[in-house]
Amino acid sequence: MLAQNIRLWLFITISLLLFPLYFLYVALQQGEQQRAYEQLNQHASLGFDTAQRNLDALQEHLVSLRSMMTYQPELTRQQFDQFNAQSALSDYGIVVYEWIPKTTLQQAPALIREAVNTGIFDFRFSRVGSDEVFYPIYYSASAQMNGLSLGINLADIDSIREGMMLAAKDNSLQLVISENMGVDESTTPEVRLLLPVFVLNEQGEVGPELRGYVSAMTHFDAAMQILLGPVLSQRQNLGLEIYREGLQDAELLFSSLRQPTSNSRYRIDFTQNYANWQLRYQFVDLSPPMPWWYLSRPTLIVTGIGLIISLFVLLLRHTLYRRIRAEELAREKTRSLELVQNEYHNLFEKVVEGVYSATLEGQFLKVNPALARAFGYEEPRQMQQAVEHIGRQLHREHQSYQVFLQTLLEKKEVFNYEWEGEDRHGNTIWLSENAYLNTADDGCVVYQGTLDVITERKFNEQQLNYQANHDALTGLLNRTACQNFLEEYLQNKQWGVVLFIDLDGFKKINDTYGHGVGDLFLQKTADRLKQMLRKRDRIARIGGDEFVIYFEGEMSQHTIKQLAERLQREVTRPVLLDGSSIALHVTASIGFTFLGPHYQHARDILRDADLAMYEVKKNGKANYQVFSLALHEQVQRQTEFDDLLHSALDNDEFSLCFQPVVCLKDARTRGFEVLLRWYNPKLGQISPDRFIPLAEKSLLIQPLGLWVITQALAGFRRLSLLQPDAGLYLNINLSPRQLQDDQLVQALPRLLTEAKIAPESIRFELTESALDMNEQVVTERLSALRTMGFKIYIDDFGTGYSSLKRLVQFPIDGIKIDRSFVDGLEQDSSKQVMVEVIVTMARLLNLQVIAEGVETEVQRTLLLEGGCRFAQGYLFSRPLPEVELSRQLENDTRMLDCNLQSA
Repeated sequence: MLAQNIRLWLFITISLLLFPLYFLYVALQQGEQQRAYEQLNQHASLGFDTAQRNLDALQEHLVSLRSMMTYQPELTRQQFDQFNAQSALSDYGIVVYEWIPKTTLQQAPALIREAVNTGIFDFRFSRVGSDEVFYPIYYSASAQMNGLSLGINLADIDSIREGMMLAAKDNSLQLVISENMGVDESTTPEVRLLLPVFVLNEQGEVGPELRGYVSAMTHFDAAMQILLGPVLSQRQNLGLEIYREGLQDAELLFSSLRQPTSNSRYRIDFTQNYANWQLRYQFVDLSPPMPWWYLSRPTLIVTGIGLIISLFVLLLRHTLYRRIRAEELAREKTRSLELVQNEYHNLFEKVVEGVYSATLEGQFLKVNPALARAFGYEEPRQMQQAVEHIGRQLHREHQSYQVFLQTLLEKKEVFNYEWEGEDRHGNTIWLSENAYLNTADDGCVVYQGTLDVITERKFNEQQLNYQANHDALTGLLNRTACQNFLEEYLQNKQWGVVLFIDLDGFKKINDTYGHGVGDLFLQKTADRLKQMLRKRDRIARIGGDEFVIYFEGEMSQHTIKQLAERLQREVTRPVLLDGSSIALHVTASIGFTFLGPHYQHARDILRDADLAMYEVKKNGKANYQVFSLALHEQVQRQTEFDDLLHSALDNDEFSLCFQPVVCLKDARTRGFEVLLRWYNPKLGQISPDRFIPLAEKSLLIQPLGLWVITQALAGFRRLSLLQPDAGLYLNINLSPRQLQDDQLVQALPRLLTEAKIAPESIRFELTESALDMNEQVVTERLSALRTMGFKIYIDDFGTGYSSLKRLVQFPIDGIKIDRSFVDGLEQDSSKQVMVEVIVTMARLLNLQVIAEGVETEVQRTLLLEGGCRFAQGYLFSRPLPEVELSRQLENDTRMLDCNLQSA
C-alpha cells in the first residue's frame, strides 16, 4: 500500500513538473524564433531602405527635371542630358529620363527638323495614330545613351495614355506599366513615372495649359536586381518579392526567388506608397529546415533540465525506497551534476557567438574561444591576460564604452548595441552586443553577454552611403551632397564664399583625345583643386566639367581676386598624361557668391554662382565674376527682353520697311530691299542688330522669317502695280538657320502663287557666315532655290571670309558691297581701289554688284567711275514703310509721264 502511494505521489509530481517544462520550452522556442525574425527584419530593413531611398531619389530628380522643363522651356538636348547625368541612378544605367512634348500634326515637321539639327539625323515619329494630338519621346537620357525609343508616341499605349490623363488632371506623379517596346535588350515590361509640365503664363507662373510630360522609364525587375543585389548577397538565405497592391490580385513586379516557396518559417512585409502605387516588399527567410537529428538550443536546455528533474525524482525514489543507499544516491547525484556541467562547458566552448562575463571595471572574468578568435587571439586565456580594460583597448572610442555601461546600469540590460572596435592587430571590427547585469558567487555585480561580429554589414552600409554622396569618377562630393552641406551651413549660419567653376575648352579634350583622356584630365584637375583647400573647406563635382567650392569665412575683393588667379593658374597648368605633357589651352570661368543670411535655400546659392559664371562665359571666358544685384537685374532684364521678343509676333509688333535699290546713272528705282522693324510699347523702337541674333539663337527666326517673306511678297505685289513696266525686283534677307529650313523651301511656291509674283523677281540675300556650313549642304540648298527661279546674292561682301573660291563654287548671281567700304570712300584711296577690284572681279564672273550705304554725291560719282551700276543708301532714300514708299513711286511715275509728254 505504501509503495502504491509513493508511486502515485511520484506520478503526480512528475506530471506537475511537465507543465513548467513545456511552457519553458515554448518560451525558449519563441525566443529563438524572435531572434531569427529580428535578424530577418534587420537585413530586410536594409534592403527596404535602399529601395525606398533610391525610388525617392528618382522621384526627387524627376520633380527637379519638371521644374527645369517648366522654367527653361528652351532647354536643349545637351543641357537635358547634362542635367540627368547628375542623377545618382544614371551611374547604374537603370533609368531613362525622357521629355515627352505635347505635339500636334502641324508641329511634327518642326520637331523633326529640330531633332535633325541637334544631331539625331534618323529621327522619326512612330505609332502616331489618327489623333490630332500625340505625345512622342523627344529627349531621352540614360547611361547607355539609347536613342532607339525617340519619336514613339506613348499616348498610343492605353496604360500610358490613362496615366497621362490622370497626371495632367491631378497635377500629380503617376506610375504606369506597359509592354516592352523592344528598344533595348530587356524583355520585361516598362515602368514609367510621369509628371505633367505646364506652360508658364504671362506672370511667370505655372498655368493650366499642358506642355508635355517628363518621364523616368525603367525595367523594374532589372532595376531592383541592380539596387538590391548587394543587399541580398549579404545573406545567401534572404529572398525578396515585390508586389503592386491595389488591384484585384497583387501583381508580382520583382522576385529574387528561383522558384516559388511557401514553406518558409519567417516572412516579413514592408509597404511603400509610391505615386499612385502601393508597393509591398515581402522578404523571405530561405534557410533550409534543420535535419531531424538536430537538437535546438531550447531542446538542449529543456532536456538538461528534464534530466535533472528525472535524476532528482530518481534520487527521491531511492531515498524513500532505499534509505540504506543514501550515500550511493548522493554519489549518483554528484555524477549527474558533473555531467550537466560538462555539457554546459561544451556548449560555452563551442558556440559560434562570442560569450563573456566581465566586471563593471572593464576586466574579463570569462571569455569563450569564439570571442577570442574574433579579436585575433588564439585562446581565451591569452585574451584575458592581454586585455586589462575593455573600453580603452577594444573600443575605438572610449566614450562608446561609457555610454554602454551607463545604459546597462540604467536599464539592467542592453540589446543590439553596435560599436566600432579594433582587434589585437589594429584592424577595425564592428560588433553588436547584448548584455545583462548579474551577481557573482562572491556577491559582486558583474555583467554577462554575447558579441556578434557585424563588420561586413557595416562596411556595406558605409560603402552604399559613400556611393550615394560622392562622384564616382573623381571621388569628390556630388550635387546632392553639395546641396546638403550648403543647406547645413545655412542652418548653422556658417558664412563663407561659394565658387562655381566651369572648365573652358574641356569639350575639345574629349573630342580630340577621347573620353578616357577626358576622365583622367578631370581626375587630375579635381586633385589640384582639392589640394588648395583647407580642412574646413568643401569641394564637389556637380556636372561634367563643373565644380563647386565652399571657402569658409569672409573674403575681401582683393582676396577673391588672388584666389581666382591662383585657381586659374592651377587649371591652366599642363597635365601630364601617359608620361608626356599635353599643353591644352584649358581655362576656367569662375562665378563667386557670398553665402549669407540673404539666402534661404542651397539651390538659390548655386543659381547665383552659376549666373556669375555664365556672365564670364559671355564676356570671353578665363576670368571670374562676383554675383551682385546688378547682375541679377541684368539677367532679369535679358529674360524680360526674351519674353517680349517671343510674344512680339503674336502681338503684331513687327513691321516691314522697303529701301529702294537705284541705278547710279539715272537714279531710277530698280528694286527694293525689305527690312524688318520691331516696335515694342514698353521698350520702344529696337534695333535689328539686337533682336535678330537672339531670334536666330532661339529658333524664333523660322516662324518670323516665314512671316517676313509672306508680308514682303504681298507688299511687293502692291508696289509693283504702281510701275508695272519697270521690272522691279525684291531683295529678302535669309539667315543661316532659314537656309536649313525644309519647310521654308516647300512653302515658297505656294507663297509666290498666292502673291502672284514670279520667282525671277525675288533675290535672296545671305551673309557670308551663312556659307560657313557644310559646303555640300549649302550648294544643294542654293541650287534648289535657283532651280525654282530665285536669284542669290551675298550680302555685306568683304566683311567675312571672302574668297574667290566661294564666288566660283557657290551658285550665286550677285554681291552687295558692305557699307564699311563705301563709308569714307572720298578720303580713302585704298577703299576706291578695293571697290574697283571687287567690281572687276564680279564682272569677270558675270555677277551683278550693288553698293550699300551711299550717302553723298561724291560717293555716288566714285562708285560710278569704279564700274558699279547699282546702289542703295540715304542719298536716294531711307527705308520707308509701304504707304510712304507708294506715294514716292506714284510721284516718280507722274514726273516720268510729264517728261514723256513734254518730249
